[in-house]
Amino acid sequence: MGILVVNNLGIEGSGIITDVGSGVNDFRIGHRVIFFAANVNCLATEIRLPSLLCHKTHNSLSFEESATIPAVFITVVQAIIEMDQLDSGESVLI
Repeated sequence: MGILVVNNLGIEGSGIITDVGSGVNDFRIGHRVIFFAANVNCLATEIRLPSLLCHKTHNSLSFEESATIPAVFITVVQAIIEMDQLDSGESVLI
């Protein structure tokens, strides 16, 4: 499946948006988000990311629970598509 070469600790995380750029329409200040960013130190107290790397998370999840989702999701998608060679129209029973 390949190796992800990362020079920073923490490639996924969760937090609260404190500012948004003028071109961002999907997020507002105060939204709880999860993110996956291999080129950013996600263990920092404050980071800046493109909105494409963020996804809203549910209020019922803790920040710790939310932060575990991105890498697991990407691993599952990659395994299904590359390892099992899943094609359009096929399904997987989980």
